[in-house]
Amino acid sequence: MKTDIKSFEKWRIVSLEGKFIVKYIAQIRKVIEPLDKMDLPLIAFDLSATTHMDSSAITLIMNYNKLLLAKKGKLVLFGANEDITGIINIVGLDVTVPLFKTHADFELSVRLKNI
Repeated sequence: MKTDIKSFEKWRIVSLEGKFIVKYIAQIRKVIEPLDKMDLPLIAFDLSATTHMDSSAITLIMNYNKLLLAKKGKLVLFGANEDITGIINIVGLDVTVPLFKTHADFELSVRLKNI
């Protein structure tokens, strides 16, 4: 699992490349935990290079979303492939965590102040 952090306006974009599975959860936590210390934590997970997601990834996203909401922050997802999007929809994660099809869709929503 490769991770990278970039910025877009007030948002931090965490790119997750490879398998987003239990084996890499500790590694991913080390990357994202400092981000929730920001005054207004606005975090986007870029899943465009994510090939697989398991239940531990869903749990991490749900828990991290709760943490950020408690701090008046926000978590969004974008770029998920068809299989991952299907999983997100089946478990209802897209009801609580906004899911954008592409990076461009995410950026447009930020610019339009929709999120």
